[in-house]
Amino acid sequence: YAYPTKRTLRPRDPEPYSGSSLRAHREFMRACENAFDLTPENFPNEKDKVMWAMQFLQGDPRDAWYTQWERMRPIFNPTWTEFCSFTKDQLADPINRGLEAATKHQRALQRPDQ
Repeated sequence: YAYPTKRTLRPRDPEPYSGSSLRAHREFMRACENAFDLTPENFPNEKDKVMWAMQFLQGDPRDAWYTQWERMRPIFNPTWTEFCSFTKDQLADPINRGLEAATKHQRALQRPDQ
């Protein structure tokens, strides 16, 4: 008789997150939470969850997170919920992104000496 062996689950790493959309944020958070649920022994506390997930940040969310992390490192102990909120707050709503793009375009077209 063959005894069942314990299968080691290895969740897939989430796709790198660059803050492109609310949907991308939701998918990133779900992928991270799946990893936490599948291998809870790898994430025994909030800090481990945050430290693991932050390695998948790219672009503006990464820059904003690491700026805060470096500035407050001795006392900065964010929870997973705070990390989720912070990364979501880095999303600009579509109207503001459009306005910002139009403003940058206008500035590029019209220089002060023109």
